[in-house]
Amino acid sequence: MQQSISRLKEFQKKFRLLNFGEAGDNDIAQMMLLLLELIKAFFLIEIHSFFSSLKGLRNKRVDVNNLINYVGSKDAALSTAAFRAGSQVYTTPVFTGQKNYIIHSLRTV
Repeated sequence: MQQSISRLKEFQKKFRLLNFGEAGDNDIAQMMLLLLELIKAFFLIEIHSFFSSLKGLRNKRVDVNNLINYVGSKDAALSTAAFRAGSQVYTTPVFTGQKNYIIHSLRTV
């Protein structure tokens, strides 16, 4: 998992080009932000950065899939734990390797 995350870190740099943030109340900062936005619009920097990121994501499809599976498994575990903590009655499935599930009787906690 750490390898997949480290390989995907390069996208953080590309996405920084897409948004410089808020300028705040300072007039000079707002003017600089406006100038940067005009330069980005003139050279189509955001569009080039977007398509470059898409191409990179296609090349790193395995790493993205690993990350999605990892986050999904953690989310499923948290959802299951939250459900069991809030429910008095639940069942434990038995996975047989087939597409059929055997559900035992409900047990009370």
